[in-house]
Amino acid sequence: MTTKIINRAIVVALITAFLGGCVPVLKNTKTLNKEVPSSYNSSKDTVTIAKIKWKDYFSDANLIALIDTALKNNQELNIMLQEIQISKNEVRARKGEYLPFVGLQGAAGLEKLSKYTWRGGVEDNLNVTNNPEAIESQSDFMLGLGASWEIDVWKKLRNAKNQLSTSIYQVLKAKILW
Repeated sequence: MTTKIINRAIVVALITAFLGGCVPVLKNTKTLNKEVPSSYNSSKDTVTIAKIKWKDYFSDANLIALIDTALKNNQELNIMLQEIQISKNEVRARKGEYLPFVGLQGAAGLEKLSKYTWRGGVEDNLNVTNNPEAIESQSDFMLGLGASWEIDVWKKLRNAKNQLSTSIYQVLKAKILW
């Protein structure tokens, strides 16, 4: 019985030692310094390079010409400008969807009956007029005016307009970063 107790004690000691080796060693953690220098909050300096136009900042004419050429030939910038124009056109189209639509329709048709069809045979046997060539063809004319106006009950148009405005804002923001 004493060997059982000794064996159990050895097993418990080994398990405790093994599990104790798995615990990570805690290092000293750094504390954040959240104090702001007093000169930072009360800074009166308003001169910044961001407010100066780039053509005024550089004085070398060759450098200005090189930068100007690079901006004109920049594909990414040109793509962004095209995206801005596309978004503006889409906003203009969305604004147009709030207006009523008016449409004019017209149609003309001519139906010529054959003698050897059911309708042609009936027309041929009906001696309605003295002139048999009068019923040989039938013309059809139509002129119509239609109007429709979509009421934005489910805010479909408004949400689409807001989405386009957001995309324009993102493209313009990207353009400003250039």
